[in-house]
Amino acid sequence: LAGCTVPTVFLHGEADPIDIDASARATAEVMPHAEVVAIAGVGHFPWLERPGCVADALIELVALSI
Repeated sequence: LAGCTVPTVFLHGEADPIDIDASARATAEVMPHAEVVAIAGVGHFPWLERPGCVADALIELVALSI
């Protein structure tokens, strides 16, 4: 993963009962162009619970990559 230069975003819901925050952050720390975005007020399926949040995160990722 350390050699991956593709901009990457890990999304997760802050209310997700599966605690992936630590593992997502650990993975992102190894990747030179990765970040973790926690979506407030949603659980395991943020794209269903807050439609548009994935598109918003990808738009921001692309804007930062240009």
